[in-house]
Amino acid sequence: MSDTCQAIIGFLVPRRSCRNIAETHCNKCKAAICYEHTQVETAGTLCLACALPTPLSQFKLESDIYFSEDDLLSFAETHRKQAKTRGDWIDFT
Repeated sequence: MSDTCQAIIGFLVPRRSCRNIAETHCNKCKAAICYEHTQVETAGTLCLACALPTPLSQFKLESDIYFSEDDLLSFAETHRKQAKTRGDWIDFT
């Protein structure tokens, strides 16, 4: 493991690596990171770059479905009921 954290910090050029002592490593990219730049997820400890959400361009509808058929039927029923009383305005909360 590297002696210092490998997380890139700063928003303006030139960006630099963190100067903290590395205390663990990212389970995904294996970079040495300090606890300040660590996020604990179900996948283990991740650097902040690997902990970012998956970009929408990598979303696959066939495998990443979030609503079941029962959910969709419930949404349709809620829409039907609200459309009678509120017109086009719909609140799914």
